[in-house]
Amino acid sequence: MKGINFKSFADSRKLKYGALSVAITAAVIAIVIVANSIISVLSEKYNWYLDMTDEQVFSLSDKSIAVFDAMDKNVQTEIIFATSKDKADLDFSNLSSGGALAYVYATAALLDARYDNVTVSYHDIIKEPKFFKDNFNRSLSDYKVNENSVIIARKNSDGTYGEYRVKDVTSFYVFNEEKELAGYRGELVFAQCLSSLTFDETPIVYFTVGHGEISFSSVEYNDDGTIKSLTGNEDAAGIIRLFSDSGFKILPLDLNKQDVPDNARMVIINNPVFDFTSSEIAKLQEYLDNIGSVMCFTDYNATNLSQLYGFAKTFGGVSVNAGTRIYDDKNKIAGSNNPYKFSAQVADNNATSVYFGSLASYASAKAKFENATYLTIDPKFTSDDGYDTGSGTRYTKSLLQTYPDARAGESGDKGTYSLMSVTSSERIVDNEYQYSYLVMCPSSEFTGNTSLSQSSLYPNYKMLLSLMHTTASVQIPVDVDYKSFASYDLDITNSTAQGLTVMFSLLLPAIAVLCGVIVIIRRKRR
Repeated sequence: MKGINFKSFADSRKLKYGALSVAITAAVIAIVIVANSIISVLSEKYNWYLDMTDEQVFSLSDKSIAVFDAMDKNVQTEIIFATSKDKADLDFSNLSSGGALAYVYATAALLDARYDNVTVSYHDIIKEPKFFKDNFNRSLSDYKVNENSVIIARKNSDGTYGEYRVKDVTSFYVFNEEKELAGYRGELVFAQCLSSLTFDETPIVYFTVGHGEISFSSVEYNDDGTIKSLTGNEDAAGIIRLFSDSGFKILPLDLNKQDVPDNARMVIINNPVFDFTSSEIAKLQEYLDNIGSVMCFTDYNATNLSQLYGFAKTFGGVSVNAGTRIYDDKNKIAGSNNPYKFSAQVADNNATSVYFGSLASYASAKAKFENATYLTIDPKFTSDDGYDTGSGTRYTKSLLQTYPDARAGESGDKGTYSLMSVTSSERIVDNEYQYSYLVMCPSSEFTGNTSLSQSSLYPNYKMLLSLMHTTASVQIPVDVDYKSFASYDLDITNSTAQGLTVMFSLLLPAIAVLCGVIVIIRRKRR
């Protein structure tokens, strides 16, 4: 039997070209693997991502960029995650236990990459409890920091931490009335926290007490001025959280015992059960005679608040028709059969754009009302020239109103009824204009937890933010929208998707074919 000539086999053209083909294929695969690894590392470090989601969930919106760009870049801030970065996931089923931290990580990384004064760090609270105890001046049990927490802190020049905010992962998301996950609001949360950390001084809002208000009877604060605990009606949590998230310090105000403090940016009267005394009204009047802002929310059936209603009528010509409940069977809230629970529209006048900003131009900006009465405004205050009181000029405008099918009571006349008004008082002192504001809203449910849930259909939350921004003269984020999870489809057409599928499916085979062609050409030339 003839033996195998290994030398001849090793010198054969088949082996050479076969080996060349294998080598080229192996080299291409190796290059792809190495390139993929390099690009993955660089994309993570420099945020090289293409966001094809319909709501651009993984990108900073133009509105949020405008807010962040306007912040004081001399203030150094740090976003601190109380867990390691590799624990991020997108499991929304356990959101309250840390699921979906990846979205928050992504937003923080975008801010870190874009702004020199924003940094991000990760400190696992299980492994580094001493870091939190040493740097945040109160025990961990006080503010319940856990692996789901995010701390946004101001950094001092010596590297220590100053004022800060503590957020749970759930605060970065929006839930509907059924408590189902509705969207991501991380940009707004970061904008609120970072902007409030740049305040020269913490603005203070006072909630009146002593009249059975939906408010609180006592408040306890942490070292940084944030609320540690409240004692009182839980129905006030929505509006209290709104002010707290916007960087306000919240304090109770008993007008029977004290005047309105000079440092008050705003006074809130939230659903009083008992009337104010004449001396209390005089203190509110004195506050508004200078520079002040009052928001008043009352129950539709509170017919015994004659002193408070008289104050609104004297100051801005606003009469509250307590005892008559608005009925709107045509514009009931979706999913409700209650005609006293209805949607309302932004009023058609030149004031709404001032107080509601871009919301005023949205035809879909429907406010949510429940158990509301209506306001009647004296025409002498509604003209564009206002009403000259002798000490200044006052202008009263309706901000929110019913649709034309609403009725004043179940059997009342159909018509458009005012549901929220604002009176601005303008006067000149030392050649400078000074303004005070009184907002009246005869529906205590407008500020409830459900109404302030940031539903995309009923933006009560954003409307109050806009009012705060204008009437309290505080620079707070207003127009940053949350990103809905209603549709999580990629924002590409079917033809584009098919094209991408074909391209990536044929890429590697095409490379292999190209290598084969090169081999064949070289063989023919030899």
